[in-house]
Amino acid sequence: MHTREIEILLNKFFEAETNLTEEQQLRDFFLSENVPDHLKQFIPLFKFAGEEKDIQSSNKNLTKKLIRKIDLSGKFLHNRRKLWFVISGIAAAVLLIFTIVLRQNSPAEKPHYTRDEILLARMQTAHVLLFASEKLNQGEESLQNLSKMSTAMASVEQIKKFDKGIIALDQGFDPLENSTDYLSKFFKINLFTN
Repeated sequence: MHTREIEILLNKFFEAETNLTEEQQLRDFFLSENVPDHLKQFIPLFKFAGEEKDIQSSNKNLTKKLIRKIDLSGKFLHNRRKLWFVISGIAAAVLLIFTIVLRQNSPAEKPHYTRDEILLARMQTAHVLLFASEKLNQGEESLQNLSKMSTAMASVEQIKKFDKGIIALDQGFDPLENSTDYLSKFFKINLFTN
């Protein structure tokens, strides 16, 4: 295999996009004797993978035991999570009951205001609302002046358009040069004849 193909396979390998045959090609290449110097750093990786593949377990039931342990740990975590939800639900219910009982047993003290205090509070509230309304109306007047400004700007835009038209006409018309041609075309008569 060429070095460029190996580099492409290596990039795919590190992106986890290789299949088993491509990984075997990489293993075979890195276990061979003709590995370029810039790729020698990857030899231990593929040498380790090749050695580990050949190791066989002495215990035939190891796979079954591991799968059983994994299943049990998953069930344990699931049961532990269920237990946590149950305990937190019980704690929330106890807190709710405790709060309700305390509220019912405590005397509810309502503040007692005199008629004069209530009228004073209403007057102060009305004064604050009137003040806020005045400030909002002042802001609205400023906005009305802004709308007058936008109307004036529209007039300025019309003047700009007119000015652009005059400039365009001025560029296309030179009064001293070819004036007879323009007049003769305009009036369809020949003013000066030779």
